[in-house]
Amino acid sequence: MIEKKAIIIGAGVAGLTAGYELLMRTGINLIIFEMTKNIGGICRVVNYKGNILDIGGHRFYSENEKVNYWWLNIPICQNSSRTAHIMFERNRVSRIYFLKKLFEYPLVLSFSTIKNLGLVRIVKICFSYIYSFLYKRKEKNLRDILINRFGKELYLTFFKDYTKKVWGTEAKNIYTDLGTRETRKLSIMSLLNTKKKNEKFYYPKYGPGQFWQIVADNIKDLGGKIETNKKIISFETDGNKIKSVTDDKGIKYE
Repeated sequence: MIEKKAIIIGAGVAGLTAGYELLMRTGINLIIFEMTKNIGGICRVVNYKGNILDIGGHRFYSENEKVNYWWLNIPICQNSSRTAHIMFERNRVSRIYFLKKLFEYPLVLSFSTIKNLGLVRIVKICFSYIYSFLYKRKEKNLRDILINRFGKELYLTFFKDYTKKVWGTEAKNIYTDLGTRETRKLSIMSLLNTKKKNEKFYYPKYGPGQFWQIVADNIKDLGGKIETNKKIISFETDGNKIKSVTDDKGIKYE
C-alpha cells in the first residue's frame, strides 16, 4: 500500500492550521516547508533587547465560534513547558496615528474624527463621496472598490497608505476578487455607525508567536515534520496531481 503524503509550503498561520488539522483527522505523512528560519509567518514575535514585540499587531478575535473554539482549546503539547492555558481576554483599544493626531480604529465618523481632520478636509471628503456615489468607477482593483465606497479624498487620506502597509503593495495591484472579499463589510454607513463594537479579544501571554509555536510543537508530537530554511522552487506534476517538489538546493521530495 502506498503511504499517503502531504506537503505544505509555508509554516505561517494557514500552513500550520492545515497541517495540524490533517494530522488530527488522518494518518497522513506530513511535512511543512518554510523558507525562513521562523514559524508563524507575520503572526510571530521577536525578542528585541529583552522586549517581546509583535511583527505588526495581532489579536485573536473572530465572529466564527468554531474559530474561537479552536483557539481556546488547542491542546498544550508534550514538549511545552507550560501546563496552563495561554489565552487571556483583553480590552481592545486601537488608534491610528495620522496628521500627528490619534484617530479611532476601526475608523468612525465621530466628532473627534471630524475635529482631527479639520473643516476643509471634511468638505473635500463629502464632495468627493457624492461624486463617487453618482459616477461609479468600473471596479478592476481594490483602489476602484474603495473609491466607489468612500470617495477619492477619503481613499487618499486613509486607505491608500494603510493598504500598502498591510498588503505590501498598492491597492491598484490588488484585484477585485480579493478586494471584494476583504472589504465586504466596509461602507460609508459602517463609518457613520457609532454603536459600540466588540471591545474584547484574546491574546497569548507571550504574544501570537507563542500560540503558533505550540501548534508547531503539536504537529511534531503528532508525527509531522517542519523543515525551516527550505525554499521550494519547482513542482513536478502528473495531470492535476503534484508528484514532487524541489528546493533551492536541488533536493527533490516526492
